[in-house]
Amino acid sequence: MAPQRSLLAVLAAAAPLAAAAQEPLLTFGAVVDVRYARTDRERSWLEGGAGRLRYGAGVDGRADLLRLSQLALTVDADLGPELAAFVHVGVDAEPDERGLRSRADLVEAYLSYHPDLSARVQMRLKGGAFFPPISLEHVGPAWTSPYSITGSALNSWIGEELKTVGFEGTLVFRWDRDQLRLTGSGFGSNDPAGTLLAWRGWAIHDRQTGFGDRLFYPPVPGSAPEGPFAQNAVWVQPMVEIDGRVGWYAGASLRREGVAEVRALRYDNRADQTVFDGWQYAWLTRFSSYGARIELPWGVTLLGQHMRGDTHMGRTPAGEEAVLAPFEASYGLVSVPIRRHLLTLRYDRFETGDSDALPDLDPNGESGEAWTAAWIFDATDSVRVAVEAIRLEGDRDVRPLQDLPRGVSETLVQVSWRLAF
Repeated sequence: MAPQRSLLAVLAAAAPLAAAAQEPLLTFGAVVDVRYARTDRERSWLEGGAGRLRYGAGVDGRADLLRLSQLALTVDADLGPELAAFVHVGVDAEPDERGLRSRADLVEAYLSYHPDLSARVQMRLKGGAFFPPISLEHVGPAWTSPYSITGSALNSWIGEELKTVGFEGTLVFRWDRDQLRLTGSGFGSNDPAGTLLAWRGWAIHDRQTGFGDRLFYPPVPGSAPEGPFAQNAVWVQPMVEIDGRVGWYAGASLRREGVAEVRALRYDNRADQTVFDGWQYAWLTRFSSYGARIELPWGVTLLGQHMRGDTHMGRTPAGEEAVLAPFEASYGLVSVPIRRHLLTLRYDRFETGDSDALPDLDPNGESGEAWTAAWIFDATDSVRVAVEAIRLEGDRDVRPLQDLPRGVSETLVQVSWRLAF
């Protein structure tokens, strides 16, 4: 089923709630991010290279780029005391040599219903397309981070390959300053999730994938026409339903206002790894995610998240795993406010293993780490200026097969002017 049809079916199922709503109150928002980038010599994965950062080398090596990095439009609709709707559309104004990415695309769209069951218990129901509640960084408008320009490797992957198209239910329990949330979801249209982790590797960027986006990755030997899992595409379209099976996630969070928050979530898309739709395979992807936010005196914030899981695709004639890539990622972040300024330092660590039967045709192994430093200045309530530097180092097993050195070091410096309202 096409992702647009899946989303329409979910919204139609929630339509009876909207039918009884009062005259909607609409609030429009936008995020406009104009950016200068000074790149390294590695070509970015978004341009068909093997680099793991958003911007990479030009034709002659290092490049100075001026880009409209984000144009997001949002609509909040207040449909009644307990009913609301949200739509988030992204516009991609950047060069796309292969013409695979969508120029304007839906990122999120959902209805939410949040009745109070008692003075201390609230139910929150959501239906549509939305990010699973994993990231502790992306709490700004249009799924942006207030701490830096670029998200961690862990949350960059959430933004590029994970999207719930289905229903989510949450029970919220409140006691004075404390809040406990229990969440569960059933979803579809996310069967290719895991393709990029196995065949491209981890990346650090701030681009969000829309429903029509097709993201290119350098081909691996096993996906060539004569390979064991040949396919017609050298791209992944993550928000697609392939096998008709319903995935799920379940999680919990506990927060004390102004002090700390801890989260845990288990995700399983339940994909049938042997199903191929003529373009892409379904990837069985499962992981556990844990996170914590600690709020210290003087406004200092500490964030940390860890994710561990695996992704599977295909089987050999002998019934062995054609692709089995265990993966793991973590980061730690400290953010210090100084009047209208915010200083952030983050450390990322990530790796992917190779546990399948075809390591020579499908080398998935990699390891890497990155440091990110950011300075953010809130010029007004709507205008933000930011400077960020990222240094990434790592190695990946497939690079020698792509005539590249196994190890790589990448540096990216960005200056951002952002308007958000």
